[in-house]
Amino acid sequence: MIKRKRISDDRELKIIAAAVYDDSFLLDFSEIYEPGLFTDPKSDRILHWCLDYFELYERAPGIHIQDLFLKEVESESFSEEEAALISKVLKKAEQIAVRGIQKDFILDKAKEYFQKKALESLTKKIETTDVSNALKEVEEFKVPETVSTYILPFEKPLLFKEAVNKKTVPIFRVPGALGEMMNPYLTRNSFIGFLAPEKRGKTWWLFELALRAFQCRNNVALFQVGDMSEDQGLRRMAHRLCGKPIYEHQLGSCLVPIIDCKDNQNGSCPSVNRTNRSIITDEEDEKLPWEEASRKYKPCTYCLQKGLKFPKETWFKEVQVKDILQDSDIERSVRKMNSRVKGKEFRLSTHPNSSISIMGINKILKRWKRGGWVPDVVVIDYADILAADPGYKELRHQENEKWKGMRRLSQIYDCCLITATQADAASYSEEDLALSNFSEDKRKYGHVTAMYAINQTQKDKSEKTQRIATLILREGEFNTMHQVKVLQCLTLGKPYLDSFWFFSVPTDQK
Repeated sequence: MIKRKRISDDRELKIIAAAVYDDSFLLDFSEIYEPGLFTDPKSDRILHWCLDYFELYERAPGIHIQDLFLKEVESESFSEEEAALISKVLKKAEQIAVRGIQKDFILDKAKEYFQKKALESLTKKIETTDVSNALKEVEEFKVPETVSTYILPFEKPLLFKEAVNKKTVPIFRVPGALGEMMNPYLTRNSFIGFLAPEKRGKTWWLFELALRAFQCRNNVALFQVGDMSEDQGLRRMAHRLCGKPIYEHQLGSCLVPIIDCKDNQNGSCPSVNRTNRSIITDEEDEKLPWEEASRKYKPCTYCLQKGLKFPKETWFKEVQVKDILQDSDIERSVRKMNSRVKGKEFRLSTHPNSSISIMGINKILKRWKRGGWVPDVVVIDYADILAADPGYKELRHQENEKWKGMRRLSQIYDCCLITATQADAASYSEEDLALSNFSEDKRKYGHVTAMYAINQTQKDKSEKTQRIATLILREGEFNTMHQVKVLQCLTLGKPYLDSFWFFSVPTDQK
C-alpha cells in the first residue's frame, strides 16, 4: 500500500488558511505563487481551488471551500484516502483562521518559503543537466517576489545604476539584416506590432516569428482569434516547417529569390571574379522581368561569400518542385524540432472570430501559469479581430483598450508579445506605409515597444520580396525609409529566406 504524505509543514498550513479565508492575502499571493513549490501536491490542489474561485468572484472562497472540495470528491478526481487527508487539512486551516490570520506576516513567510523552494528546484535542475543547459537555467532563473507599488530611487541610487547597466537580451533571434533591425526588441517585457493592409502576409510573419521563437527553445503560445481554423493553422505550420507545397498545382518550376549584385546585372562590375558577362537591365538601368531576361545570366555571390560590400539586388534560382507535402515529411520535421527544443512547449489556442478578448486570453494564461507553464513568447493573430472587453461602446476606445491590454500581458507575464493590425484603406495605394495609415485609433502606437510596416508594391510582389520598415521605436533612432528587403517563397512556405538593408526613395524624389 502506498503511504500518502501528510501536510505537516506549519508554513504550508498557514498559507493555505490565509488563501482560503483572506481576500487581501489571496490577491497578493496570486502574484508570487509558483505551482510545484509546495512539499505536498495536495497543497497545490487546494490553492488551485482558491485561485480559480478568486478569478471568478474576486474574493477568497471562505466557507465555500467545502463546496469546492465536495465537487471534486463527487467527480472522483482523487482516492478516498486523499479526500480524507484534504478534509483534515481544511479543518486545520479553519482552526488557524479562527485564531486569526496575520496576513502580512504569512505573506512574507510565503515569499521566503517559495524562494527557498525555487532555489532547491534550481539546484536539482543544475545537477541533472549539461553545462550549457545549466547556464541557461541560471540565466532565466527568477526568484518569486511580491509586486511592490513603489520604489525610492533617490534613497537608493543603486537602482538607477542597475537599470542603466541592465542588458536586455533577445530571447530569440532572426538572422540577417532583418535580425539587425528586430533582434534588439525581441526581448522579455516587449510588445511588437506589424502594420499592413489585408492579405499582405501578417499571419505568415506572426507564424514565422512564433516558430523561430520555439526553435530557440522558448515556450510559445500562439492565439488564433478568428481568421484561421485550427486545421488551417496546423497546415500553415507544416508548410513552413517542411518547405514543400501542399497542393499539386504548385508542383513544377518554382522561382526562388536570391541575393544578387546590381553591378553584375548591368555589366558594370570590373572584377575578374564576376560569374558572367550577360546583362539583364534595360537602357534605364532597370532590371528586366524574369520572362524577358537571358537564361544565360548567372547571379554573382562572390562578394557576398567573401563578406565584401556590393550593391545588393535580387534575382531568381529556378528549382523543380516534384513532391507535395507527405506524412513522412511532417513526422521528420516534428521529430527534428522536438529534439531541438528539449521539453519546451508550443501551444496553439484557436478561437472563432471575435469570440475571445484580452480578458479571455489572460484567463487562459493564468490557468496555464497555475499549472506550471508560462510562455516566453505570446503571439496573437491578430489584434483587430479580438473581441472587446466590456465597458467601452465606441470602437476607437475598444481598440485602445485592446492594445493597452496586450501591453499589460507582456508586463504581467514578462514575455515578448507579438501581434499585427490592419492598415487603413489608403494603404492599398501607398508604396511605403506611414504612421498616418493606422486604422480605428492611433493610440495603439503609444503602447508598443516597436511597430513595423510590411511594404510591398506590385513590383516587389513579382520579385517575391517585401520591405520591412520601422514605424515606431520606444527606444532608439530610426528612419522609416531605411528598410530591410526580405526575400520569400510562399509556394515553399517560406516568408523569410534572406534579407538586406535597402533605402526606399520616396516617389516624389525619384
